Amino acid sequence: MNKNYTLKNLFDISYHKVLLTGANGQLGMEICEALLDLGAEVYAIDKTLSNIEKIETRKLKKFKLDITNKGELEGLFTFLKKKNINLTALINNAAVSFFSPFKKRTDYELDNTYNVNIKAPIKLIQNFLKLKNQLKEHRKIINIASIYGNVSPNFSIYEKNDRRNSEIYGASKAALIQLTKYFSTMSKKEKILVNAIAPGGIFNIKSPQSKSFIKKYSSLCPLKRLANTREMIGIIIYLLSESSSYTNGQTIMIDGGYSSW
Repeated sequence: MNKNYTLKNLFDISYHKVLLTGANGQLGMEICEALLDLGAEVYAIDKTLSNIEKIETRKLKKFKLDITNKGELEGLFTFLKKKNINLTALINNAAVSFFSPFKKRTDYELDNTYNVNIKAPIKLIQNFLKLKNQLKEHRKIINIASIYGNVSPNFSIYEKNDRRNSEIYGASKAALIQLTKYFSTMSKKEKILVNAIAPGGIFNIKSPQSKSFIKKYSSLCPLKRLANTREMIGIIIYLLSESSSYTNGQTIMIDGGYSSW
């Protein structure tokens, strides 16, 4: 065994400079705080920073911008290049979803889901790869997908006023899973590892799902409950660290066993 090998350095992520999209949301905030706690620098971006503004540390840089706006996105990477900030990791966490019935799906809903959930991650990866890589280790890209990129929602668990997962949301997450596989094939040339996680249903703290939905969803999950945001963090730390040095092109389901049957 290498004498420098320790569990501490195997799971170390303190050297990372992470660009995190959707940082102001429930999962984004959880990711951001965990990365900061472990010593990483976080470059947090979102259309609003109302939650993230509460965090004060020199290791957190906040950028209010729309990732679907070409000028704003290019402006961010121009700034990073001028400041000689060479990002080492990208977490594509930002996403949108609409809950209106399929028969009433609008062009705006289709276009906005595509632009945020598919096009923006492609453009972010494109710009990320153009930055210099001074690491001995691989740079990391983590895409936040969903179980609904792999399975269809079970509509028997929804009541009339429940937020129904849309067809375009699931299709966009399936696309993100495919993009994960696609970009992982560039691992040798670009010195990157690209993986995704697919969370199951997460309890919404600020806008809780209905009691009926929680009960029915839980009945279909071997763990008999929804997930908490903190339960997504361990796998993200693993994927950022060198402990995942041979994990590439994978989408890891974090769904309490929901997709097992």
